[in-house]
Amino acid sequence: MQYPNSNLSNNSPNKRRLIIVIILVILIIFLIIGLIFYSQRNKPDEINEYYDPGSGETVSDPVGKSPENFENIGKTPTYLGFSKLIDFGVTKYQEEGIKTAVTLYSRENNNFINESSITTSSIKISDYDDPNTLIRTAEFEMVINRKDKYQAKAILDGIKNVNVILSKDGKKVYESDFIDSTEYSPDRGDY
Repeated sequence: MQYPNSNLSNNSPNKRRLIIVIILVILIIFLIIGLIFYSQRNKPDEINEYYDPGSGETVSDPVGKSPENFENIGKTPTYLGFSKLIDFGVTKYQEEGIKTAVTLYSRENNNFINESSITTSSIKISDYDDPNTLIRTAEFEMVINRKDKYQAKAILDGIKNVNVILSKDGKKVYESDFIDSTEYSPDRGDY
């Protein structure tokens, strides 16, 4: 049935244009919704990363995944740049002993250290002062919790013993006993 005053008849060009415009608008809306769902589904994992300028290492904390220090949270710090000490002649045992000293310093001062970073460009190793004793020293800068700067001196005795002295603003704040990391280690929780 047609109304006498209707300007749009079933076959009028205006009605066809209106139907085409409506169909195009609906298709564009579906296309936009489809693109939104596609981009959400194929979105790469967000990664929170921190580049440590002193050690040159990157710490990752991906969203929805365990952080790098997951197993150590509340136990021991994340150690950045410590493995570079080995390149300068510090033994693996002594490197572990230095880590142990940092952990002991943290516990003795009730100041949890979340992260300890060695400025690798500052590492200096002395020659043997007395060839009969096999004692050398390693000196380097260390940044604790990304803000506190320390000078560290490690007295290296033989291949497995180390004594660590930490100074802040030129003042000694900690000195460990000689540590033999084969006896205990922060990674094992031997305290």
